[in-house]
Amino acid sequence: MAAWQQAVAVVAALAVGGGLAYGTYSLVRDTVLAESSPSPSATASPEPSASSDPCDWDALPEEARPALAEQPDGLPEAYALTADVWACADETWTVEVEVVEGDGYPMGIQWQSLYLRSPSGDRVLLYGLRNDVQIEVVGQDVLARAAWLARVTGGDSFQVVQMDLADGLVVEDWGGGMLPASQVHDGGVWDVWAAQPLDSGAELWLGARYTGDASAVFMRTAGRTFQPYSAQRIIDQMTANGSITASGIEGVALWVSSDLTYAVGLEQMPAGDDGITTTGSATWVVIDLVRDQWRLESSSAPTGVCAPAPEAALDGAYDDPGPIPAVCATGDSGSEAWTLAVDAGPVLAG
Repeated sequence: MAAWQQAVAVVAALAVGGGLAYGTYSLVRDTVLAESSPSPSATASPEPSASSDPCDWDALPEEARPALAEQPDGLPEAYALTADVWACADETWTVEVEVVEGDGYPMGIQWQSLYLRSPSGDRVLLYGLRNDVQIEVVGQDVLARAAWLARVTGGDSFQVVQMDLADGLVVEDWGGGMLPASQVHDGGVWDVWAAQPLDSGAELWLGARYTGDASAVFMRTAGRTFQPYSAQRIIDQMTANGSITASGIEGVALWVSSDLTYAVGLEQMPAGDDGITTTGSATWVVIDLVRDQWRLESSSAPTGVCAPAPEAALDGAYDDPGPIPAVCATGDSGSEAWTLAVDAGPVLAG
């Protein structure tokens, strides 16, 4: 399972992991993510020609399709990218990476390339990719000719870049200033991924702290346009007030429901300098991820800083969040399982 998929596997219960310094990615060579394709015929046209008409790819006879692209040994058969391909590629097509393992640094990658894939399984080569980091697709919009790619090095944090699929241009500082501040640093965007479409037509995105703590929710409204939830300003204010997470850093612990319709964020104020002890007073922000609404609730909580319990999820609703499974620190550097609530005191689990 890919690193970003491990982070997403139980979005309501991201486990707290060891930290990875933000500066780690300075070791990655500063080059464009997409390099020239092995074959000139696989080079993307910036835009389809004005005369291009929508087409049914599966109905195209072989003689009407592009030539096969030349690729290194081990990569799957794929057609070369032409303007006509873009006339066929719609929202049913996907973007994917194929990898040939090897002894390369640092992920054991010999070759990897980025492809368009039709619903019937045919591949079209977009670009050959660098092999000093593993590339994972964490978001995509074929109609907007955009994909969001994670640069994975095996640590707890990954940078996400935006690629223009038409010309291979990579943008590190993307989002138009609309992304949560917790996910933007060192000139790039970190630890974010698309979660699911919403009934509104937007797409839910999630973000995590570099330690693995869930930290942010936002949305992609259309194409390459992003928008924060209105509750983000409250989360930012809680962080500015000094709220801490189980990793001892400033932030708000965030639980997301198993159906990705609501989330709850917990402000925990420190009661000392140990990064563990809190006042035991909880302020919650409850977020409707479908309707972009929020409200504040208050309750008591353990005096050891809490985080979402691994492999547990919220199964209530925005109006009634239900029990909140948590793991909270104890004074002996251990932890205990608790059940929290936005309107009631904590209960020691088990």
